[in-house]
Amino acid sequence: MSVPDFAGVPPAAQKELLRERQRAGGYDEGWKWVWQVNGDPETLRQKVAEITARIDNLAERMPPGAGPRLYQEGFLRAVTTALGYIEEAAGQPTEQEAS
Repeated sequence: MSVPDFAGVPPAAQKELLRERQRAGGYDEGWKWVWQVNGDPETLRQKVAEITARIDNLAERMPPGAGPRLYQEGFLRAVTTALGYIEEAAGQPTEQEAS
């Protein structure tokens, strides 16, 4: 992925914009995947373990800020956020139970 030429934007800022775009791409894909698996908590936990191992593996081969790592970090953030919402809600009474 090449860095677009943003007129007047310093190169360092352009690099950060690209990094955030890569991270956001992983985050978006992570949420899509959560919907595909219907938010099943066990499947989400397995994916968290899988992505964490993948990030650890990438960390051995790539510096922080490398595109593939950023994407995986974004994906992991989406899945862990979804899992957190589900686990938190599981400890709360449903609307029907509260009535």
